[in-house]
Formats: sequence, structure tokens, C-alpha cells
Amino acid sequence: MRGWVVGAVGEPGKPCRPGEPGRLLVVLVDGRRLVTRELSGQERAELGSPVAGRLRKPHPGARSMVRWLRPVLAVVVELEAGQVRRIALPATGD
Repeated sequence: MRGWVVGAVGEPGKPCRPGEPGRLLVVLVDGRRLVTRELSGQERAELGSPVAGRLRKPHPGARSMVRWLRPVLAVVVELEAGQVRRIALPATGD
């Protein structure tokens, strides 16, 4: 299923650090919003750089766990029982 990465999610009390997108906030074409599990090594290698290059700087004093992307990043998501099983960049030409 197609979707877009719209943000990188940190842990409670710790916003996502630049270059370390562990979990991603994804909006699917059908409107569902999902947070991925911790990215695998392969997913981190493929998505880490494109995500890190699009992260907006946090606002001073902001306590949000999400760092938003601008512009968003198109992805292909495989779901299993409503959870993200795999996430990747679309194949060239898609």
C-alpha cells in the first residue's frame, strides 16, 4: 500500500534526534495513520538519509515527540494484521 512518511517519532520525553529516525509516522492513501515499529537495519539504511534530510528543526521549547518532515516522503508499506510489516521507498518508475 502506498503512503507518505510525515514525521519521525522519538520516545516519551525524547524527541527524535537528527539522523536517527527510529520509528516513523506514516499516512496511508486510505487515510489511516500508523507509527512503524523500530526500523530494521535494512530499512534504516534505505530510509535514514532521505528522512533525516527532510526533518524540520524542532521549535525552541517544543516538547513534541514527533519531528515533522518537509516535504513528505513517498513510501510503500506492507501491512500484517494492521501493523507495519515492511516499509520501503517506491521502486523507480512507480
